[in-house]
Amino acid sequence: MEIVFKKQNGNNLVTYIRDDGSTNAEKLGPDILHDDFAHFVVEQEFSLENGFGGNIN
Repeated sequence: MEIVFKKQNGNNLVTYIRDDGSTNAEKLGPDILHDDFAHFVVEQEFSLENGFGGNIN
Protein backbone atom coordinates (compact mmCIF):
# COMPACT_ATOMS: atom_id res chain seq x y z
CA MET A 1 0.00 0.00 0.00
CA GLU A 2 1.12 3.52 -0.75
CA ILE A 3 0.08 6.41 1.48
CA VAL A 4 0.24 9.96 0.14
CA PHE A 5 -0.01 13.01 2.40
CA LYS A 6 -0.49 16.46 0.89
CA LYS A 7 -1.86 19.90 1.62
CA GLN A 8 -4.90 20.92 -0.43
CA ASN A 9 -6.88 24.14 -0.04
CA GLY A 10 -5.62 24.72 3.50
CA ASN A 11 -6.47 21.18 4.64
CA ASN A 12 -4.48 17.99 4.75
CA LEU A 13 -5.42 15.16 2.42
CA VAL A 14 -4.36 11.57 2.94
CA THR A 15 -4.78 9.09 0.10
CA TYR A 16 -4.37 5.35 0.51
CA ILE A 17 -3.48 3.49 -2.69
CA ARG A 18 -3.87 -0.26 -2.28
CA ASP A 19 -1.84 -2.89 -4.11
CA ASP A 20 -4.87 -3.67 -6.31
CA GLY A 21 -5.00 0.00 -7.45
CA SER A 22 -8.12 0.96 -5.49
CA THR A 23 -7.91 4.17 -3.48
CA ASN A 24 -9.45 5.91 -0.53
CA ALA A 25 -8.89 9.62 0.17
CA GLU A 26 -9.86 11.58 3.24
CA LYS A 27 -9.84 15.32 3.79
CA LEU A 28 -8.45 16.08 7.22
CA GLY A 29 -8.42 19.27 9.21
CA PRO A 30 -5.42 21.58 9.03
CA ASP A 31 -3.80 19.96 12.09
CA ILE A 32 -4.88 16.29 11.94
CA LEU A 33 -2.09 15.23 9.59
CA HIS A 34 0.37 14.84 12.44
CA ASP A 35 -1.60 11.94 13.97
CA ASP A 36 -1.95 9.97 10.72
CA PHE A 37 1.65 10.65 9.80
CA ALA A 38 2.79 9.43 13.23
CA HIS A 39 0.85 6.16 12.74
CA PHE A 40 2.45 5.74 9.33
CA VAL A 41 6.02 6.34 10.53
CA VAL A 42 5.78 4.09 13.59
CA GLU A 43 4.07 1.26 11.70
CA GLN A 44 6.66 1.39 8.92
CA GLU A 45 9.61 1.57 11.28
CA PHE A 46 8.45 -1.38 13.38
CA SER A 47 6.95 -3.37 10.46
CA LEU A 48 3.52 -3.44 12.09
CA GLU A 49 1.10 -5.11 9.69
CA ASN A 50 -1.94 -4.99 11.98
CA GLY A 51 -1.79 -1.31 12.90
CA PHE A 52 -4.02 1.44 11.52
CA GLY A 53 -2.58 1.30 8.00
CA GLY A 54 -2.73 -2.47 7.86
CA ASN A 55 -6.44 -2.47 8.67
CA ILE A 56 -7.52 -0.30 5.74
CA ASN A 57 -9.31 -2.61 3.35
